[in-house]
Amino acid sequence: MGMRRLEMATSMAGERFSYAPGDLVDVDSSVADAWIKAGIAKDPDQLDKLPPDVHTHPPPKFEQAMRAPARNTATRAGKRRGVPA
Repeated sequence: MGMRRLEMATSMAGERFSYAPGDLVDVDSSVADAWIKAGIAKDPDQLDKLPPDVHTHPPPKFEQAMRAPARNTATRAGKRRGVPA
């Protein structure tokens, strides 16, 4: 079994290692196959062979919660009850 180089798709950390998305790591072939199947890592050689739109995703669209502005409940000093203008 040989070693394979992978590009991490997710972060992963343990006692003696820490990987971030995009890091290139060398792992055993059986581990590499398992990580690729699970979506944890990608084979950089395969990424070059895919069309650009397959592994380049547009930014996600987010809904923006909107609500009406709060009604101004404060009153002006001259309009308060019991206060002479």
